[in-house]
Amino acid sequence: CDWSSDVCSSDLAAEKRINAEVERLMNKDPSTAGMSEAIEWERQEWDSLMNAAYKDLLTHLDPQGKDALRDSQRAWIAYRDLEGQAQYSLFGNLQGTMFIPMSVNARARVVKHRALELMSLLRIAKIGVGIE
Repeated sequence: CDWSSDVCSSDLAAEKRINAEVERLMNKDPSTAGMSEAIEWERQEWDSLMNAAYKDLLTHLDPQGKDALRDSQRAWIAYRDLEGQAQYSLFGNLQGTMFIPMSVNARARVVKHRALELMSLLRIAKIGVGIE
């Protein structure tokens, strides 16, 4: 893994695995509800990876770093919730069923980006102590 890169092969492998499952789920049920459920599964998967990275990252930080990460995560949660409200305001006023999975996808992207950020920080922390 290139330490200067924001994306590592393990991140790409996770993304490839998740994308393949979302595609499989959408092919199994291509309805609006099926697509929305597949994308919600994706959001939950990224949320699990984000939480795992967050917990692991806490173990590599001193008390001040832990406090900073906790504060950062709390601020991100507030951002996520406000972003969700803004997205709902947009998608909730649009006509057509295609906007339902688009709305779910917008929420999933917010979680995915945070997961990748925390995974990147964790990778850097591990490099710093010689784990990777």
